[in-house]
Amino acid sequence: MINYPFELCRTVRSGIQPCSRRKPCVYLNIQIMNEPFNLSIVYKGEERELKARFERWGYTHRIAVLISETTVTFEPDEEGGYRALAEQPVDAVLLRTVAEKLAKISNND
Repeated sequence: MINYPFELCRTVRSGIQPCSRRKPCVYLNIQIMNEPFNLSIVYKGEERELKARFERWGYTHRIAVLISETTVTFEPDEEGGYRALAEQPVDAVLLRTVAEKLAKISNND
């Protein structure tokens, strides 16, 4: 089992109707992580751990990260990375570092 929010499977899980297409189908077995987790990054030469939480948002997701008492929400963008949404100014280099770490984790690199 993968330690990420989802895993791919080729078998029909309970409660999922079989695919009507003749080709093999890939089903998503989504496992929502409701507990907060720590996100480790290296910023300006020092390692930092930021508190984060996974949030299901319709058909997609968001990850809320606490940065210096400001909650910054990261959502997936069209290029496979993450964009940051913040109500207060936060260092752009720090936001880029967190977004790259989230993209690396979600792409299983």
